[in-house]
Amino acid sequence: MQRLYVPYSDAVAARICEELDRGRTLQEICRSEGMPASATVQRWARENIGGFRDRYRKSAHPIGRQSEYSRAIADRVCDGLYEGRTLRDICAGEGMPAAATILNWMKADLDGFGARYREARDAGYMLIADDILDIADDGRNDWVARRGAGGKDMPVLDREAVRRSRLRVMARCWLLSRMLPRMFGHRVSHEASVDPNQSLREVMRQIDGRTSHWNSSGAGEASAKEGACCPHCGGKLS
Repeated sequence: MQRLYVPYSDAVAARICEELDRGRTLQEICRSEGMPASATVQRWARENIGGFRDRYRKSAHPIGRQSEYSRAIADRVCDGLYEGRTLRDICAGEGMPAAATILNWMKADLDGFGARYREARDAGYMLIADDILDIADDGRNDWVARRGAGGKDMPVLDREAVRRSRLRVMARCWLLSRMLPRMFGHRVSHEASVDPNQSLREVMRQIDGRTSHWNSSGAGEASAKEGACCPHCGGKLS
């Protein structure tokens, strides 16, 4: 979709400078609704439209202006990480700096934030491990009712729902094998057939190869009609 042209205005210019002061990059700001393209903003600064040049240079920095460290903000970040949330999701909250700013605080270990950040991250990964069991055990959407011969509703395996659940599990297995290899790498490698050295693209290709025959063989419908087992593991799909 083509981006609509946004003319210069003091309100838009002020919003850009405020977001830059928070530590967001120009590219992130310009992806927001109602904002101009980054090239347009740079042209405003280059041509000094509305005296924008000095304001922009004061806010912008070659590697992004770092927001002032805040213990309260750091605590909010760690609380979110402990809950298993992603850093991007946390930083999308009102009054939060950009994710890049948080990573700068962590790398600089401001107020001991580096160790606190890593501890919270590791704790959050443990909740992601719990998610794997929750997703695998949740069979509520595995079956759908379809009208069969004689007008009777029959349970039919929803192949897309099962495939999506498998994708969610495998993606989390891959993440844990990379982030916590000592705890999850060996087990994931042997039990879930995920090699910690594989790229996510390779894992996704394997998932697609293992489930693609569901779309052509009709195994799902046969299992549903006969009350049979999962063609992959031999367990009941319920």
